[in-house]
Amino acid sequence: MTDRKRIVVLDDDRDVADIIQTVLLDEGFAVSCLYGPDDDTMEKAVLDLSPDCVIVGGSGPPRAPDPWTVARSLANHNPPIPTLLLSGSTTNLDEAMLGESRRAKASKFLAAVPKPFDVDRLVAVVTHAVGASRSPEHSKDAEKSETATVMAGLRGAGVQELRTSDTGREWITFRLKRHGDLFKLYRWPTAGMYFIGRYSPNGDRLQPLAELYGSQAAILYCTRLIQHERLVDA
Repeated sequence: MTDRKRIVVLDDDRDVADIIQTVLLDEGFAVSCLYGPDDDTMEKAVLDLSPDCVIVGGSGPPRAPDPWTVARSLANHNPPIPTLLLSGSTTNLDEAMLGESRRAKASKFLAAVPKPFDVDRLVAVVTHAVGASRSPEHSKDAEKSETATVMAGLRGAGVQELRTSDTGREWITFRLKRHGDLFKLYRWPTAGMYFIGRYSPNGDRLQPLAELYGSQAAILYCTRLIQHERLVDA
């Protein structure tokens, strides 16, 4: 790429940071790695590098900066700096992806990537995070079009109570039967990812089902899920 986008990696596991740096350098990004346990010092070092995207990993305090604190600070920067969470904790990944807890709302992670990470997926997520060269109007039109495609696919599969919202992170909900479990698709436009979860009818229990890249994969997964659930109920 002619305009080298600047990436900063925060991870106290230097082997992981080195791998990420090598992979992203090979893709044409300018990549810096920072280590250290001090949140304030780390934030200043990150800002000095003027990154287009920050990847936050590591074990957290006391060995490394707290990812949620770092992301919250960068989200409040003017302009906000896109931040990606890299974690081996399923709990943290789900919390960041759903964006419903207080700290997740404040942190505003653009994407969450599990450890060990898939190289192709990491590159795709970083590329989406820094490569939004389209105008906001064009991007919004493209997102509406993709949502309409997913809605049409689910409607064709025969779901009930199909709804969508464009407030906050884009999401689509549906049920397979009246008063049944609520299925919800959270879409991360920047990362191009869909997180699919299943809520109990009263909403007090969430079962994460899948994390998929692209609308067609989401439609296919939901279609097969619907077919399976109907066979179980038959």
